Amino acid sequence: MCTVIQPDQKDWLSQIALMEFVINTSISEMTCFALFELNGGYMPLVILEIRSDAAIPRGIQWFAQQALENLAAAHDTIIEACIFQMHLANLHCKPDPELEKGALVYFLTKNLNLPKGRARMLCPKWVGPYKILEAYSETSNYVLELPMAL
Repeated sequence: MCTVIQPDQKDWLSQIALMEFVINTSISEMTCFALFELNGGYMPLVILEIRSDAAIPRGIQWFAQQALENLAAAHDTIIEACIFQMHLANLHCKPDPELEKGALVYFLTKNLNLPKGRARMLCPKWVGPYKILEAYSETSNYVLELPMAL
């Protein structure tokens, strides 16, 4: 609830109905069901739009409008968090090492297809050193002299 109320905490009462809806539609990791599904037998759909119909009570219109605004705010927050995390990840990126033809390097076995009957957990994480036959440093691609067993 602290994510939807204002910093002055004056509007918490107006957010209770929406928070109840969010809790009831949240799917539990343990049961894989939402409370709406367990108690009512159905899962209500999220509102996509509000029609300007005078027959709809003002309280329902306000609730639906608030839900749409919160959904848009959550979407914007997710995008903002993705951009921020990408920026932080890029700060920790290191430049590629200068590898040239003829250098000896170790080879990571993480994405290597193992022969049938071999367990990955029993294989070494790195193998080598192997000689670089061709170096394409602008794209970080290298051709290694590997034994036939690999």
